[in-house]
Amino acid sequence: AADYLAPNKAPEVLYGIEGVGATEAFINGYAGAITLNWAIMAFGVLFGGLSAKTAIGYGLFPSILSGIRGLLSGSIEALGCNMTAQWLNWALTAFTSLCRTIGCRLLHQFDQGVVCL
Repeated sequence: AADYLAPNKAPEVLYGIEGVGATEAFINGYAGAITLNWAIMAFGVLFGGLSAKTAIGYGLFPSILSGIRGLLSGSIEALGCNMTAQWLNWALTAFTSLCRTIGCRLLHQFDQGVVCL
């Protein structure tokens, strides 16, 4: 279980080679989240009977979880990223996902071409 939870240490334990650095671990995790996003969206539309908008909402969940993990672990900050921008990125992704899965009056009006704030 420790090898699964700490994959950057697994190469050292299992194979005796140096583990990956912070940048590589972040890129691998983010790329995995994006790939899972697309898989969830495609499955939802093709086989789940979801509308494209709802599938996008569900597909954003892996990105939200990846963002939470990066923010809480400090890995994003360790890479030198602007933390205000990272929190804003996470908040917008979470808001978009929430609105696409359970509905949001503001976005519904925007989709209809009428925006009333």
